[in-house]
Amino acid sequence: MSLKAVHQELLEVTASSNAGDDEWLKNATNLSDRAFSLLELNSTNIKANWKGSKLQNEPSGAKTIAATLAQSIVSKYAETSQSQGSQARNSENITYEVNVPSFLPVFARLFSLRPDSVQMQTIFVKTVLLHFFDPILYSILCKELIHPVSSDGSSSKEYASTLPEWWPQLQESLVAKQIQMQNPMEYASHMDVNSPVQVYLLMKVFYSVSSQLQVLDARAANTTTAALNSILQLTLGSKAQKDAVILVLSQRKEAVEQIYSLATLNGSGPMKKQSNLIMEVVCNRQTTVSVLATLHNLPGAQRMLSLFFQKQKPAFELVAKHPFKFILDLFDQSSESNDLKVATVLTYVFILSQKVSMLNCEPSHLAVYENFNKQSRVRSLFVVLSSFEIAISKFRAQLIGDSSAGAILVHLEEEFGSSLPPFAKPNYFFIDENTSNSPSNSNAVDTASFIGDLNISTRLVLQCINSTAQKEFEQIMNVTLDQKLREKVVSRNFEYFLALMLSILLTNSEIGEPGSGTVEYKQIISLISVTIFETCRDYTAVLLVTLFNFVNDVCHLHTTAINSLIELLNIVINSNDLSEHQSLVDSAISLFEATFGTPVDGLPKSFKNVTIPKSEYAFLYNEGRIGKV
Repeated sequence: MSLKAVHQELLEVTASSNAGDDEWLKNATNLSDRAFSLLELNSTNIKANWKGSKLQNEPSGAKTIAATLAQSIVSKYAETSQSQGSQARNSENITYEVNVPSFLPVFARLFSLRPDSVQMQTIFVKTVLLHFFDPILYSILCKELIHPVSSDGSSSKEYASTLPEWWPQLQESLVAKQIQMQNPMEYASHMDVNSPVQVYLLMKVFYSVSSQLQVLDARAANTTTAALNSILQLTLGSKAQKDAVILVLSQRKEAVEQIYSLATLNGSGPMKKQSNLIMEVVCNRQTTVSVLATLHNLPGAQRMLSLFFQKQKPAFELVAKHPFKFILDLFDQSSESNDLKVATVLTYVFILSQKVSMLNCEPSHLAVYENFNKQSRVRSLFVVLSSFEIAISKFRAQLIGDSSAGAILVHLEEEFGSSLPPFAKPNYFFIDENTSNSPSNSNAVDTASFIGDLNISTRLVLQCINSTAQKEFEQIMNVTLDQKLREKVVSRNFEYFLALMLSILLTNSEIGEPGSGTVEYKQIISLISVTIFETCRDYTAVLLVTLFNFVNDVCHLHTTAINSLIELLNIVINSNDLSEHQSLVDSAISLFEATFGTPVDGLPKSFKNVTIPKSEYAFLYNEGRIGKV
């Protein structure tokens, strides 16, 4: 079904005489889900089939953003359509539509008719967000929402009166709450957000930046300085707000060039100073710029990449195309290598985590495996992603200066990584991390700004692991294997999961950013744990023995990890129904507490604490089963 056809059906639904009742809601929800899926697929196919294409030069003058984008973007896509003769754009016969109707008013109407419906709310929110990451949809967004400027370059309307009448009303109680803005890069790859408040906060930035860009378009000298100052003030907010400003600029190639030209003017006037500072923010957010340029093909972001990251651009594009190549290349290096703390490598991590998330969210759920199998046919995707999470945690420990956690993570990398000597590094490991054409006096990137990006990467990769865990362990259960061999495979894969759990718990205590906190990680980890135990129900005892062996072994080597290990035990044991193996759990906890002298709080117990004489377990040390302490 075409987008135009489903759009027409939705219009008929909104005009229905029984609009708003339960039967109507069921029909409207199913149709809306189908419409959003088609819209999202169309956006994905456009990006996949328009690689490397350049936008036409955007016209200058006092034109609205909508007119500028509509003329440059839509005409370019139409040009591509005519030259290739059909909607089939490549050998795989993937199709897309260029003249997309606006779904914003109709989804807004559906949400307004049933504001109590979580499904309608989610679809409207995700549709609005999707418009920010697609050039064609962004031009539609601007047509619907942006008003022209007056002849003197000033904005004709204020934000409060700019939203159209059909826009859903946000409850005053929600607006009044001091809710922090979520970083748009949190949902750039999968639109995993359903909060109207987050859309409200993003739209505030959108209107603020867009109105000032209109003033810049007017090229009136008396208003340019004020417009630049307004944009600069927005970039001085939270990192989420910085990235939201960059997201809006990423749709405007001409605006990026204009601000950059002002930053490179001779002299030291206020316009040059303000433009310099705005471009410095861009240079310090190379992770955001690189993702928007390489994965979303936004014209402004591509221009930023060409201006400031010329040397890194080929490497960024390679990682975006072959994410698992970088992961496997990373595993071939020494776990103690300090060369891996450079800004370019951290940017690779951010790009590939976004790319893996995009692949994982495709409807067939096979795209991530297809990409992975091109690089490795002998490793498990679950194991590779788990090892990669450990590497991300090690980077985070380095950035926050946690030497204690870093030492434990190096041990985990050695235990669960390659035992081969390091291979020669591929060329992209040596790419200069300094920016090009930077208007600031310093061209070095502040690596401390990457901590939040690593938090986002951790969550995105965890979500991918969560969606692959069941497939991977079901395959282990279904394949023909000797019983003992199956037990070893289950145990070893579960060990990788325990290692990634520990790596996250060790380094996540320092994190305080919204949307990247400990609670969210624990929820995803708990879900993965439940999936593994349910899939391997007949091997619960094997999983529990593996769990307690892992905890005891690590605690013997690194007593500083004991609190994180106890937290790990709490998550795994409290998340699963282990009533049939309660005696095994009780005895293992009792031995742990007696050995390390630390009570394990928060776990269900059916026993009393007892002291075990050393003579009863000394043989474990004598026979070499446990390293001496």
